[in-house]
This record gives sequence, structure tokens and C-alpha cells, in this order.
Amino acid sequence: MRSLETAGAVYDLGAWTFTAGGRVARLARALGLANDLATIPTTVARPIGGHLRVANLRKPLSLLTGVFSPIEVLHAIRLLYFSRTLPGRTPDETAGAWAARSFPPGFNRAVLAPLAGLYFLQPLADVSRNALLGTLRYLTHIQLMSFKKGMGQLGARLAATLDLHYNHTIESLSLEGQAVLVRGKGCSRPFNGVILATPLPETLRLIHAWLDPDHRQAAERWPHASAVLVRMLLKGRLRRPALQVLPPREMAKWICGFTVERAKSAMRTPADREALTIYARPEKCATLSQWCDRDIVAALAGELARWLRLPRHHHFECGVKRWPYAVASSDPEAGLRVAAMQAQLQRLSKRIPVWAAGDYLGPASLEGAVASAEIAARACRMHFKNKDHLLSSKH
Repeated sequence: MRSLETAGAVYDLGAWTFTAGGRVARLARALGLANDLATIPTTVARPIGGHLRVANLRKPLSLLTGVFSPIEVLHAIRLLYFSRTLPGRTPDETAGAWAARSFPPGFNRAVLAPLAGLYFLQPLADVSRNALLGTLRYLTHIQLMSFKKGMGQLGARLAATLDLHYNHTIESLSLEGQAVLVRGKGCSRPFNGVILATPLPETLRLIHAWLDPDHRQAAERWPHASAVLVRMLLKGRLRRPALQVLPPREMAKWICGFTVERAKSAMRTPADREALTIYARPEKCATLSQWCDRDIVAALAGELARWLRLPRHHHFECGVKRWPYAVASSDPEAGLRVAAMQAQLQRLSKRIPVWAAGDYLGPASLEGAVASAEIAARACRMHFKNKDHLLSSKH
């Protein structure tokens, strides 16, 4: 949950929305950030003839604005019906297998696969059907929000209110008496307790020696999706911004979609610029991650320029983010892995004052990550409260 400000524009590096009535919004209000929250229209767009056709997913009639073809509108209506009726009523399966039986290949390529790439950073074959349908229901029924100056506002405010060290590169953890010795770049210091808000592979690396071998091997096989993003600051502005933009109907080669930062808040972009975050297709990320930044920008920015019919030298500034452990797999077996990992970490924290938080410990979403952080914080507080009680009882 970070953001980057560069050349006067703000980009989200990770999660980019949350629900108006969820944990993130409540935490933001509790921290005095109510005036920094922005309400976002749930708009989806598609480039047609060099311009964006925009629809609002919470207004079904807007699906007829040309974003979707007439046959796609019919399939979209069926999809929204399934999002309300299928989850919890039939056994889960992969979204890829379900979609192949339920919709024609063209609809899956043009609509469902890009949505899975934008929201799960994974191909349809690796996403649970219920997770995909749950996200669609969330998009069409729940008010979305973001922070006016980027999602990083929340972490910065939290750090300002606590004696908290965060965004540090940690090389190793070890026990030093009753404390945990944290070694990192330019830092070697004991702490009474540590909460690891790191991707699962990094968490496993740091607590490797303290885990049961069988559970450790099972956790190491947990699939994770990588991601490659390109941020781009355009000269000039799009006629109509949209929160999420799908590819044109013809198959895209490199891009599964992009987001427009101005759709989240007008404060994120200079007056004569447009800030975009482009998401590579999940199937292409392994290839792209081996390329240099210049070649990645050339591939993704070049494809976007063809979609929007942009002139040469259309962008003012670009940058690349490689995200090796972007999100844990959201396949139908994810729930079983989550339960096993939660039990394993709970046993560990009874012996060593180390807790973990992340979206791999619940739903693969920002709300899931925050829920796991609240659980870790309560466990940490209870650990030291009990410890203080034992010490006081001895005296």
C-alpha cells in the first residue's frame, strides 16, 4: 500500500481502491484522514477510434454507451447475475474452467481476462471463480474510495503516530535472549517484537529456521503472481478519464489494461498532464521482467500509443515497477493454504515474538491485508500484556 510522487503526479504502487464501509476507510477516519478520502466512480472504459468509451458499472444502462458490443452486453448481464447467485451455492473452481463453459472465447479474452489481470494480477486459469465473481459484485454494488494524494498516505500517517520503523530492507532475524535481532542494510538492532508485513516468500526466508520442515516446504510451494507495471505521464489529457481501461476488442499483445490516476482524484495529476499506470498481461510478466526498463517501456507504451493514437514523443515521463511477489494465488485451494499458514504462524508466535501480516493470510485484497494486520497487532499487544502481567505477579 504505497504510492510514488514524481514530476508532479502521484501513482499507486499496489492496491488502488478500498470500500467506503470497510476497514481501511474506518482506519483512515480514525487517524484524521477523513478529508483526504476521495469517492471514486466505478468506471470502466475501452479505447475505440483513439478515444475512451466510458461506462459506470453501478449504472447498468451505461453499458450501452459502446464500451461493450451488443453481444458483450448480454454476456455482461449474465455475468452480473452469476455474481449474485453462484458464490457459496456451488463448489468453487477456477475462473478459467468456469468461463470456458459459460461464455464464448472472445468475451473471455476481451473482458474477463483483462479484469482478472487488473484486479488479481493473474490469468483466469489461476483465479478462483468465486473470487472473480465476488470482485464483480463488489465493483457493481459497493462504493469505492481512495486517498486524494495516493494510497501511501495511510502508511505515512500511521508511522507518524507510532514509534514505528517501516519500509526497511531486512536481511535476517535471530533470537538474542528474549528479543529479536533485526539485521538489515545499515541497521542491526534488537526489538521486543517484530511484525512482518512482507510477501510470503520473504516472510518464509526470514523465519525459515523456526518453522517445522513439512509446513515450510508446503508454504514454499504456494504460488505467487509477479507483475510488471509502467507509469506514464502523458502530455495533455484524455477527454474522459476512467478508473480502469480494458484493451480494444482485438487481442492485446502486452497490456491487460491501465488505470487513470485522475479518476481517483484530481489532485493526483498536474493540470496539463495525464498520469496512467499500465499493467502487463500476467502471461507476459515472466518475459518482461527479464528485459531492461527501456525495452519494457517501448513495448507497453508503444502498444498504448497505438490504442489511443498518440503522437510521437507523447509521454513526458515514464518508469517501471517490477513486482516479483505481487499477490498470493487466488485459486480455489487458497482457503486451505491460508488456514494452514495461520495455524503455523500462531504456533510460532507462542515461542518467538514474531507475527506476520499480509494478503496471503486472508482474501487476496487490501481489506484482507488490513484484517491480518489487525489480528497481528492484537496478538502482539496481548503477548506483551500477558508478559507484563506475569512479571507483576512475580513481584
